[in-house]
Formats: sequence, C-alpha cells, structure tokens
Amino acid sequence: MKFIERVKIGVKIILGLNRGYAAAKRTRVFNWGTGFASVNKAIRLGIKVVRERARELYKNNSYAKGYRNIDRVNVVGPHGFLLQNKAKTTTGELDEDINTEIEEKFAEWSKKEYCTMSGTMSFVRVQWLVEEQLKRDGEILIRKIKGRGVNKFGFSLEILEPDDLDHEYNKDLGDGRVIIMGIEFDEWKKPQAYYIKKRSLLSEDEYWNHNESDLVRVPASDIIHGFDTSHPKQARGVSELSAAIMDLKNVDGWEESSLINARWAALNMGFLVKKRIEGEEFAGESEEGGNPVVEFEDGTIQELPYGTEFQDYKRQYPHEQHEPFLRAMGRKIATGLGVDYNTLFNDLSSVNYSSMRSGKLSSQDIFMLSQKLLTEILLEPVYEEWLRWSLLMGVIRKADGRPLSYGEFERVNKSHFQPRRWAWVDPLKDVAAASMAIDKGLSTITYELAKQGIDFNDFVKIRKRELEILKQNGLTVNTSGNIELIESAGDEDDEPEKLLKIKMS
Repeated sequence: MKFIERVKIGVKIILGLNRGYAAAKRTRVFNWGTGFASVNKAIRLGIKVVRERARELYKNNSYAKGYRNIDRVNVVGPHGFLLQNKAKTTTGELDEDINTEIEEKFAEWSKKEYCTMSGTMSFVRVQWLVEEQLKRDGEILIRKIKGRGVNKFGFSLEILEPDDLDHEYNKDLGDGRVIIMGIEFDEWKKPQAYYIKKRSLLSEDEYWNHNESDLVRVPASDIIHGFDTSHPKQARGVSELSAAIMDLKNVDGWEESSLINARWAALNMGFLVKKRIEGEEFAGESEEGGNPVVEFEDGTIQELPYGTEFQDYKRQYPHEQHEPFLRAMGRKIATGLGVDYNTLFNDLSSVNYSSMRSGKLSSQDIFMLSQKLLTEILLEPVYEEWLRWSLLMGVIRKADGRPLSYGEFERVNKSHFQPRRWAWVDPLKDVAAASMAIDKGLSTITYELAKQGIDFNDFVKIRKRELEILKQNGLTVNTSGNIELIESAGDEDDEPEKLLKIKMS
C-alpha cells in the first residue's frame, strides 16, 4: 500500500472518531467502563450490598444519621400527612357531614391498635418508617391484611422488610410472564404477585440460595411495593444513598486518620538522638527495648544526658487543610442527598440571609417531591383499601345514623393528604408578598394557606368558631384585625366602661 493511501485511511479513522461522542471514548488516561446493559441486572448484583452499607451508615455515621432526621422531619413532620376528604353532594357542594365522618374514622383507624397487625405503630409512625426505608433501603414492602376478623374496620397493615422479597428468584414463566427479583410480571410488566420469604421474627436465617418451597406467593392486590423509579423497566428500588455512600465512608476515614495523627502529635513531644561517642553510654532512663526517655515537668529546665540531643517532633495535625477538605466533601455529599450543606453539616460559618434562604428553598422543593412520592405509593393506596373495607364493615355512617352504602365508594373516595409545610424564612416580607398577590388577583387565600400546610375549609371553620367564642365573651374584631372589648353599660348607677383594645399584631 502506498504511503499516500495509508495517510488517507488514517485521516478517515481520525475524522470518524471525532464525529462520535467525546464522552464515549476510552483512552489510556480516561479509561471508564460502561457498566451493565440491563438496569435490573445491575440492581440484582448490587442491591443487597448497597442496602447493607446504607444501613451501616445510618447506624454509625453522624452525617447519615443527620440526613435521616432531616428527611423525616421535613417530609413527614411530627404529625404526618393530614387527610382532607373532598366528597361532594349531587349539587356540587362539599358534603361536610360525610367528609367529617370519614376524617374522624380514619383518624381513629390511624391509632396503633388498628393500623398495624403488631399493634405497635400508629399511622404517623408508619409514615416515618416508610420514608426512612425509601431513602435507606430504596423501597418499601407492606402487606395489606383484609377481612372481617381483622378489626372493626376490616383492614390493617403488616410492615415487611425489602429483604423479605427474594431478589435472587428469577424465572421465565412463558406467555410473556416473568419473575424478576421475586416479582411476577405479566407481558405488560404489571406486577401480578410477590414471592415473600417464609421467615418469622424469631428466625434471622438468610436464604442465600432461593428455593420455591421457601417462598409464599402473595397476590399483588395484597402488597404495597413502591420506590423512586429511575428506569421504565426497573423492578426494584436502590438506596438513595448509593451515590453518596463512598464519600460518606471516605469522610469517616479522613476524620479517623486526622484524629489518630492529632493524638500521636499530642502524645509525642520529640526524639532523643544519641551521638556516637566511643566509650560513652546513655545515662538516663530507658523503656523496655532500650529507648531513652526523659520526663518533663512544668516550670523546670531539663538537662539532657551527656551524648544526646533533642529533636522536636513536627506536629502537622490538626492540619490547615482539614476544614477546607471537609467542606468540599460535605458539599458533594449534600448535593448527592438533595439537602443543603449548611443544615446537614451544621456549618453556619459562611452564610448570609440570601444564601441560607436559597439553600432552604431548594431543599424544600426536593422534600416536596418526596412528599408526592410518599402520597402516591403509601397514603392513597392505604386510604382506598381502608375506605372499601370501612364501607363493607358499616363503620362510616350518615348524619341520621345509617351506614353509608358501599355503592357510594366512588363518590366519597376523594382524598387529599395535606403534607407539612415550613415556616417562612422572613415572615414579614413573605406575609406582605402573599397579601399583595391576593389583592392583585395573582394568588388566592386557598393557595397561600396551602403553602403553610393549612386547609382553607378548616381555616374557615376554625375562624368562624373563634369569632363566635369572642362574641359570646363580649369581644369583637375590628377592621384592623385587633380584638376589642365590646362597650358595656354596666350597672345603672355605674359609669359605662371604657373601650379596651387588645393588640394582636
């Protein structure tokens, strides 16, 4: 082959490479593998180890433990999600009597006596646990226990571990049906059944080799299984900590090494170097092994033994780069977990109002995504099943005392779960902005109250009741929103009492 032809071929190869994606190239310096072709294969091979490492961090890593608390407080809150039923009458108005009845009965079921089969967790605590499982384990697994013999509502929950679902059980059933990591799917990849391991709380044995005789097939209608989906064909969930696990562990290692170095520097003052002089021996005290030691006391001047000199130990820890390194790693970890760095790492050394507000608002947006996910995979399925069985059991009654018919299910199944909201960063400015938006027609009272986690209908009821109580006790509210004592004439012989204003702003 002629030289000019070889040059042409080389140019074509180079041009062909340049036309592709630079991110897809592998060079001697940039040697990046492409991973697995199937998302479910990658999950199956890593789900157990990732979950165990995330659990270990939740137990022993301060930052992971802090993330757990921050997430539960902001997503669920101390009181959980508030049910607001929105059933309407045939005329299109809210059915206040039925909605109140449903909300009160659901609040009763939410107590630990009815909510879980174990009788140990209320529905608020179930929400805390489920949110923790979603972040730590990557998925939730709950069995719905239904029937007339369960309790007066005919419905309760059994909280399972994701480990109870055998991820090693995979099988082709034919006709498009497959079992992927313990879940049976039809041809449309819709879950049909879940294969749960047979083990009780008294048995902690692991089933390393799947065996169909060790599994119980539970219909999908009896299971609540949910996770944050990243791929359309994804069958199981993976810990939300997966991207931050290595960084969290590296920070642990860095802090441990720094502590060891700092302690070593504090315990070692220096070294005694012996000079080589023939015929002279060290005359001071020595440790076992012959290492010379000189004890120092406060306020004394020591004389070293003849033939030795003192060499100071250069202390490098705590190192000046320690804090900058932790901040850099902290920002990386906080970004991966979706929370603001200053809150997660409790570092307010370099913040101002604007940066703090920006970080809080960004985190709150992510918390609202988690609230929506929790509503769809837990709250709504639980409520619908509870409502079905409560109607079948005749628990929900009309104003006249008669049970509400099961045929009314579609009409009254109008749940709205109000999640927690957060206090304003700057209350004065935010209230002024909300008031201005309402006055200009750019917002509504309903929307502004919802941002605080307050339902408009509840607000109206409570406000109306407040005004009635104030009036009964001789108080009224003036146009400025201040409470006033209504003028009283008193006894006929007494002078009228003067008007008293009580400032409420």
